[in-house]
Amino acid sequence: MQEKPKILIVDDRTSNLFVLETTLKGLDVQIIRALSGNEALKQTLHQEFALILLDVQMPGMNGYEVANLLREEEKTRDVPIIFITAIDRQEQRELEGYDVGAVDYIFKPINTQILLSKVKVFIQLYKNQFELKTLLEKLKKTQAQLLQSEKLASIGQLAAGIAHEINNPVGFINNNLELIREYSVSYEKILDSVENLKGSIEEEDLIKAKECVKQLATMEEEVNLNFIKESFKDLLADSVEGVERVKKIVMDLRTSVHCDEEKVEEVKMEEVIEGVISIIWNELKYHVELKKEYGNIPLVKCNPQRLGQVFMNLLLNASQAIKEKGEIGIKTYCDDQYVYVNVTDTGEGIPKEDFGKVFDAFYTTKPIGKGTGLGLSVSYEIIHKHNGEITFDSEVGKGTSFTVKLPIDGGH
Repeated sequence: MQEKPKILIVDDRTSNLFVLETTLKGLDVQIIRALSGNEALKQTLHQEFALILLDVQMPGMNGYEVANLLREEEKTRDVPIIFITAIDRQEQRELEGYDVGAVDYIFKPINTQILLSKVKVFIQLYKNQFELKTLLEKLKKTQAQLLQSEKLASIGQLAAGIAHEINNPVGFINNNLELIREYSVSYEKILDSVENLKGSIEEEDLIKAKECVKQLATMEEEVNLNFIKESFKDLLADSVEGVERVKKIVMDLRTSVHCDEEKVEEVKMEEVIEGVISIIWNELKYHVELKKEYGNIPLVKCNPQRLGQVFMNLLLNASQAIKEKGEIGIKTYCDDQYVYVNVTDTGEGIPKEDFGKVFDAFYTTKPIGKGTGLGLSVSYEIIHKHNGEITFDSEVGKGTSFTVKLPIDGGH
């Protein structure tokens, strides 16, 4: 709930302050008084004021000096000041007041009706500004929630594919472990025979030793030790590769979901793109030929998670625009100031009449349940916040091309 607007009244005479308080008491405001310029400045340190009524003639520090100091501070720079003065109206003195931040003058003796009408205008202006500020803060929170919900919706659509991408390596890791277990049993039998042979030699039991050697030869033939030895290497290498694959998917997914809005760092653009491809690969691999052409581009200052969300949207849209089989191209290049990422597809294309709606919230050509209609709208906002541009061209029946343009230095 908004607290009452505060008005600071400044005059070195208590009688004048009393007159001002009496005049303003009918307004729904909180009145704070100050008997000097220094006291007025102290009051502004810890309080926010909608308006300051400031006497011009005061000992020590006059009204113009107070106003000038207030204007130098960011917190009080925009607080409106009405000068109250008994000095005869002189254009030069008025201009001096306006130069140091005054918005108006009231001349003594005070006309209460004029004073009240002017104060009411500034109080209403303050209330409007406060309401606007509150609405803007709510809008920012809503936008942040929208970004997160859209991102989670995209991840939700990919859930089955991600599970498949994880289950595949987990499946062959399990198979490999089962084979390794079987091979271990064979090795244990051989080791037991070796121990028996060792014992026979120590006991100088040649007959038993010959029997052990015969058993070892038979086992070697049955289990094919050379094959097991080579197979062991392959099984372990494949298992390690599978573990790394699962680890990468989980890491990429975690990076995508958890995002620090303010985080800006220098990143390799192809690493951001590859992280996205890792997550959505199951959506692409069965019907898309992916062609990548990464240029020799510099590091880019950006929020990598947010840009990852953009590329995920573009690649998913491209994939879903291809009904049977087709191509998606990813190309990166740069000039002196900007890095460019171009994503093309051979999908259905976008009708010319829809070009003006492509970046609108909830615009989609997908069937119900296949998308939120927020992807491109959110992507546009993300790129805009990076001081970049996102453009596209499309032809029905031939495909679509999106180009993301980003300042190398983040636009700072």
